[in-house]
Amino acid sequence: MKKTQILIHLIREREISFKKLLNLLKGYFYYLTKNTRPNSYPAILMVEPTNFCNLNCPLCPTGNKSLKREKGFMPLEGFKKIIDELGDYLLNLTLWNFGEPMLHQDIYEMIECAKRKRIFVRMSTNGHFFNNREGVRKLVSSRLDDLIIALDGASQETLSKYRIGANFETIINGIK
Repeated sequence: MKKTQILIHLIREREISFKKLLNLLKGYFYYLTKNTRPNSYPAILMVEPTNFCNLNCPLCPTGNKSLKREKGFMPLEGFKKIIDELGDYLLNLTLWNFGEPMLHQDIYEMIECAKRKRIFVRMSTNGHFFNNREGVRKLVSSRLDDLIIALDGASQETLSKYRIGANFETIINGIK
């Protein structure tokens, strides 16, 4: 299928609004013309729900304690304000950075808020929070589009070299 056919299909199926498509094309035009002051909204956004984590990974600024900014949780109202302002233009939202998003008490509501605006939502987790069936149910019903489980090893021995404090069996059992 050609790119133009894909875009037409997405518009017809209401997967992407005309407003989002127009914004994307404007952004692409400014990119091609190397305009340093684009007149478009972002189509892709990364939001860090929290910079707290339950692990101490040596290559992560949170885990190795080199992160200089104050630790905290993004207020739900602040997140909703961002989505209210940008949601009609965003195609893709990434929910992680230097923290474990599943530690945020409002993570499910954040996902649902973005999904109401027909935004593709991606999240990465270290996989230690799937032992809570109610949490898993909420995650599934939130309609999250893409979930990355950062399992950086094929055994406890290899996992613990990078994910300090991780438990291989907890992650595997949670995935099951």
